[in-house]
Amino acid sequence: VIVELVNEVRILESESSLSPWDGYHLRPDAEGCKNNRMPDVIHQLYDDVRELMSSAAVAQDMLLAMVAFADIEKSDKLSSRWPAGQMWRRPLASSRCAFAYNPGVKTMDRACRKAWVRYAPSADNHVVHLTDLVRVGLVFEDAQQLRGGLQDILEKFEVVDVRNYYHPSHHNLLGERFVEVLVTVSGAGLAHPIIAELRLEEMAYFEARRKTEEKIKYVCNAVGEMYSKACSGLDTGSIEYLTEWVLKRPKEPHGTTVFRRALRRHYGSAVTAWRSVFGTAPNASYQEFKEFCFATHDPEHCAEHWMSLDSTRAGYISLFDLDPDACILMGDIRMRILDFWGGDEDEATGQEIWDWLTKGTDLLTPGRITQHELRALLFPLDVSPYESDTLFHHLDGMGGNRASHPNHITVQDITWLLKLPFVVNLRAAGLGKPSNTEGNLEHFREIKRTARGRRVEPGALQGRHAIKGRARTASPTRAAAIEDVRFAPREIQRQASRALSPNILKMVKGHQKQALPGSPFFANDPDSTKVIEEAEAANAAVAEEARRASRKSVTAGARASKAEPRPSVAASAPSASGRESISGRKSVTVEDKPTVVAVAEVKKDKAEEEAEDAEEEVEDEEAEEEEVEEEEDEEEEAEEDEEVF
Repeated sequence: VIVELVNEVRILESESSLSPWDGYHLRPDAEGCKNNRMPDVIHQLYDDVRELMSSAAVAQDMLLAMVAFADIEKSDKLSSRWPAGQMWRRPLASSRCAFAYNPGVKTMDRACRKAWVRYAPSADNHVVHLTDLVRVGLVFEDAQQLRGGLQDILEKFEVVDVRNYYHPSHHNLLGERFVEVLVTVSGAGLAHPIIAELRLEEMAYFEARRKTEEKIKYVCNAVGEMYSKACSGLDTGSIEYLTEWVLKRPKEPHGTTVFRRALRRHYGSAVTAWRSVFGTAPNASYQEFKEFCFATHDPEHCAEHWMSLDSTRAGYISLFDLDPDACILMGDIRMRILDFWGGDEDEATGQEIWDWLTKGTDLLTPGRITQHELRALLFPLDVSPYESDTLFHHLDGMGGNRASHPNHITVQDITWLLKLPFVVNLRAAGLGKPSNTEGNLEHFREIKRTARGRRVEPGALQGRHAIKGRARTASPTRAAAIEDVRFAPREIQRQASRALSPNILKMVKGHQKQALPGSPFFANDPDSTKVIEEAEAANAAVAEEARRASRKSVTAGARASKAEPRPSVAASAPSASGRESISGRKSVTVEDKPTVVAVAEVKKDKAEEEAEDAEEEVEDEEAEEEEVEEEEDEEEEAEEDEEVF
């Protein structure tokens, strides 16, 4: 018996799901994908959520009658005999079923949360995609009975879709195993047929799910409470539903993961791929989606990728379905740019934002912003280097295999970023509260204000000029020097570094990790380190050249004083120190003076140097003695510690 049950489970795991193809004819997904066609669309016919919920209450009684008596006419007063949360022994819908379970109609709040979190970011009318408002569970003793019950359901109900969660491609983190069947319910009390859900489950998995419901609910509530305290702009109910969905949703197929990587390799990112084909269009049809597959040289698996990305089963996909993380990141940075800019969101243009970002900055190439320049421009807006680099790859229109070096972004890329709300519902993507009275920008502002623990006033920090107030320096002169060096183009940086004093260079080098971790002078940047080393070497070379010129001029003056008669002070001629040195420069340390005065000053300088050398030797000796004493003290302490031990 055990061997037979194991074989039944293996058969369930090997069977593919059934989807409607070519006029709602159920076929296995593997067979339908071979023809490379799109499956038929599945959604409710009710646009208004209140009308949908009222129809769902009527349809629930009809579905209970169809399951319990296999007769829809006996639905009168059945809800009182079979209330929500109760079981019905031996339902007539399937003789193999142990009992049926009535979970009740999905509540209005939970239905709205599901539609808002899963469907609203990529669909305008997200209510029509709720297909589990009317639902009943069928529980079987084992896998063999479940397979037989599935055949009964296919014969007695009008089935539109079958999802097999025994298949390895549909496994989730909780390890649930069941079969989900979507059926249509129609009758006298309904204006349109409504889609309902039947859940076929084994007894062992049903009991395990009921025992873990409270624990899963506790985890979801804890996560929602944690995020609601950190960010008041987030909707707690949406966070709780998202947490539960992450635990229960099927894992992404490996083929879809490979497809995403192929898109990034060819276009640079999924966002760039979307822009290249669809521009600012919010949705893409199946025929347009084929262009992606042909670009990645994978046209034979186009239908498989489409089914895994089309979570709404509405016949189209969006940018949020393709890369949700990128949409959230771009919406966040877009909010920060408009917030610091301080103007009206609706009146902002790409050229105005471009001029504001690059004001007072000498770009390496006019009209283009490179990756390092974008780091420096966005750092005063609290954008980390990682976020800046990720945004650059999303906006770079010539990334991937089509890359043109050096990569850059232009005004057109900033303009597309401002039009992001036309592509994705940013409020739903950011788990904001479902409200149409507030804009997307205000939602992101509220989240970031509470997350950072402070309120950012619009226009308080204007672009790169904010570095004077943000650099961790005590002197305004030093802050200005940092700003001038860090925001200059690379060639100007090399020239300016040679003119800076060693103290300023040390100050710049010491503030690399503190003041601007995302600037071109970042410590991990090899070009920045090279610039500083070249500047230090240049200063050392100039100082050494000046010392050599000074010594040669003094020596020449001494020789002239021995060869010529000693003149009077009034008639003394200029010494050789006033002539040009070997390097072609005049000496900057010894001025044109009479020979007698020059020799006297040389002797005085030598005496001072000897005195300084003697003081340094004394200091070195004292330092060595202190080091020896410290070592002896440490040895004594170590010996005492050993004795105590």
